[in-house]
Amino acid sequence: MKAPVYKSLSDFWSEKKQEFINGCTLCGDCMEVCPVIGYTNYAQDEPTRAMERFLAFLEDGSDVEAAHSFMQACMDCARCGEVCPLGSRLHQIVKDFVLTDLRQAGYPVPKAEEELPENPESVYRVFAAIQPKPLERYKRWLVKMPTNPPQVDTIYFPSCSSPGLTKRLFDMLDIFEMTGLDYLALSSHDLDLCCGCMHLKNGYMKQTEQRARSLVTTLSAFRPKMVVTGCPWTYHWLHNFVPEFSPYEFEVQHQVQFIADNLERLSFRHMDCIVAYHDSCSIGRWAREFERPRKILRHMPGVTFVEMKRNRNDAACCGAAAPKELQTKMVNDSLAEVSATGAKVLTSICAGCVMNFQQYAASYGLNVMNIISFVAGGLGISNEDTLQKCFQYGSVDRVIKATRSNIERSEFTEEEIRPLISRYLFAGSTLGGYDQAPREK
Repeated sequence: MKAPVYKSLSDFWSEKKQEFINGCTLCGDCMEVCPVIGYTNYAQDEPTRAMERFLAFLEDGSDVEAAHSFMQACMDCARCGEVCPLGSRLHQIVKDFVLTDLRQAGYPVPKAEEELPENPESVYRVFAAIQPKPLERYKRWLVKMPTNPPQVDTIYFPSCSSPGLTKRLFDMLDIFEMTGLDYLALSSHDLDLCCGCMHLKNGYMKQTEQRARSLVTTLSAFRPKMVVTGCPWTYHWLHNFVPEFSPYEFEVQHQVQFIADNLERLSFRHMDCIVAYHDSCSIGRWAREFERPRKILRHMPGVTFVEMKRNRNDAACCGAAAPKELQTKMVNDSLAEVSATGAKVLTSICAGCVMNFQQYAASYGLNVMNIISFVAGGLGISNEDTLQKCFQYGSVDRVIKATRSNIERSEFTEEEIRPLISRYLFAGSTLGGYDQAPREK
């Protein structure tokens, strides 16, 4: 096995931070293209001055309040990296790892606390509790680590979020079955597995490294040739950064890449529809995967693929993590672009993008779907979207009545989950403030 480049994640960050400090030309281009700069303490600064202030925090921890306000507003769109003379990768490192410096300075940015798997009130644990359980339907869904793990060519690691988004998860597991390949799927919740990317986005560097190393050890125990991830962030983190301090011998793909590379194993039916594709920031500018989603859509019989005006590395962010005033404009601008193409279906990889667009889609006559579920439909797979139904119920009582049997098999009691259902389904507090009511243009 290849030796790690760095002994620890902390060493990796220390070197890359210094590389950025030494290389930054203070051109200000990154601040000039930032969509949220006006919502930060840098709002009145010229771009070069804003960058000077941010660099000052990196150098010696000064001007921390301004850096904190900036990272609180940051929505991870990665436009800054596209224009940085030092390259997008170094800019990406700074944007994620600076959260650790802020936490250590006493200024945490809890961007994804509700998505941490060990959080007993995690949004995805709550979503998973009200939906069917994968183990009840799929024999290859592994919830207990074997004493002597078998050698398996392909491991599917759906990620922490997938058990809470069972429509997409079941669709992907059914697609795996259709390929005829030998595989095992590992339950992140039952096996306590996590790539660590959400810990990094909350500034928990030590936990990030522990989680990543543990995941690599578990995956390697099966001696796979390929590991397929269900989350764009997991793919980006595991593929691009984890090998720096915890190398492995298997190849890593996102599930949409896996589908694109196995199209000859799948038999599609004719669909007759016009479809657009939204490049999410996570798999697009961050992970640099633009072509394989398009390859899939162009391969499907009867599907007419149309390109949005802004696409690939120029694609617009959906705005799910933006300040609310900006989010409304961003999402409507994107949906207006889709409408102009003549498409009736909008697909994307990211669950957050899909949920954010779904808030407003009715006003544009659009059906917004995760591309995995769109592919599943083309294969004749039909899994119920229990979560979507729960959003439509409109009340906690109706959700509990409809999903009581699922809740009874979960880690929650009815009393425990009642306020969490209210918070995550009806209070507009997560995943871009998602709710079921159509929004105005």
